Amino acid sequence: MEGAWLPIHEVAIVAMGLHLLDNLELGDLAEACAQEARSALLLVVAPLVLERGTASSVNPIAIF
Repeated sequence: MEGAWLPIHEVAIVAMGLHLLDNLELGDLAEACAQEARSALLLVVAPLVLERGTASSVNPIAIF
């Protein structure tokens, strides 16, 4: 996209409605997976629905 400042964000968020998760701190989750000897989980993330919004705080939940 010529002239786009953040083309991936513009296409993914605006055009596709895809949620992008940036700057995740997954160290504690990796440790929990190792302790449980698990390599698969369900990660649930429910961002706020904000009209014309492009960011929201989330409270992710990992389910083994």
